[in-house]
Amino acid sequence: MSAPFQVGPLPPGVQAPKTDQERALYKQALDFEGVFTQHLVDQMMKSARAGGEDQSGGMGIYNDMIDRQMNDALESGGGLGLAGSIYASMKERAS
Repeated sequence: MSAPFQVGPLPPGVQAPKTDQERALYKQALDFEGVFTQHLVDQMMKSARAGGEDQSGGMGIYNDMIDRQMNDALESGGGLGLAGSIYASMKERAS
């Protein structure tokens, strides 16, 4: 059994996705926000690590895992709230 479809915050006047096509569009918006937040986390952590830390071998892999975990936590906490606005824009263009 799959998890129920959940929608985060949407801009005022935008209705939650009801059809399979709208849900797919919202999923694309979530995926885009996920790519954006992952890039944001990667750059933030890269800046925080600048300097004396050894990035050879397993340490680079370990740091990548930490970055992914941080992004997953950010997404599971509701993300940045961009997906709703992206969805609204995509839905408007699709109409």
